Amino acid sequence: MVGAASLARHVGLCAALWVGSVAAQQLPPAGSAAMKASGLLQLGRVAFALPPGEWQVLPMQDIEIRKTDYSCRCERTQSSGDHYPVQQAFAVQVDPATRQLKAAMYFRASQSTIPMLRVWLTTACEARSSPLHRDGMDGHFNNPACLTIEAVDGPSTGPQQEVETWLWDWMKANGVAIPQVLLAAKYLKYGTGEQVWALSYVNPDAHGISPSAQRNREEWSPDAVKADPRKSEYLARFKAWSYKMAQESRLSLLDHKPKEPGLPAIPSM
Repeated sequence: MVGAASLARHVGLCAALWVGSVAAQQLPPAGSAAMKASGLLQLGRVAFALPPGEWQVLPMQDIEIRKTDYSCRCERTQSSGDHYPVQQAFAVQVDPATRQLKAAMYFRASQSTIPMLRVWLTTACEARSSPLHRDGMDGHFNNPACLTIEAVDGPSTGPQQEVETWLWDWMKANGVAIPQVLLAAKYLKYGTGEQVWALSYVNPDAHGISPSAQRNREEWSPDAVKADPRKSEYLARFKAWSYKMAQESRLSLLDHKPKEPGLPAIPSM
């Protein structure tokens, strides 16, 4: 299907260059034929589990992992002929009647293993401000891993900015109503020479939260959620679902496929 980017301590510059090319890149149209997936989404040699229903698959640009993204017990460099591709894609569900985004899933997966990798040089799992939830999972300095839940009202700063800019540009280009707020569950896992990302962007309005309760991102701040029983209940459900997404995506790294033929349904109120 499609390829991906890597993240390193120098990711800021790389991401800026990538984002700068998004506007010029042709975004796939909203009704692209033969670009559908149900149950599983196959990215090259790696499969990911999807929630129920039919998902429109949006191809993205192929990018390779660079030597600045990792250190290894070797003298190999990108210039010596090593190429480590990573594929990436969005899968989206849009209400055809209202043109409202219901949910978007972003996946990326290594397509080859970097030999003798010592440390992933990535800031992708470093703490960000005011997440609704954060778990370091089974990650460590050499091979980070993390699960975070955030409320976003536009492309966030940091490692996911390039991904989210692409999604917002696609919504604008295809007449999809841009939600006031999206709840984002982000699972990142770096292993011995490979990586996977699984990011889920869910529109609370499309899953039973009143639009009047999500006018801006601050209404999904940790304190605001604690003070609102309805939001607290939904966040608890969404958190439990996110751990299932992380569990299956971890297997996509270790076994190149999830254990289950699909994810549970995204929670609704």
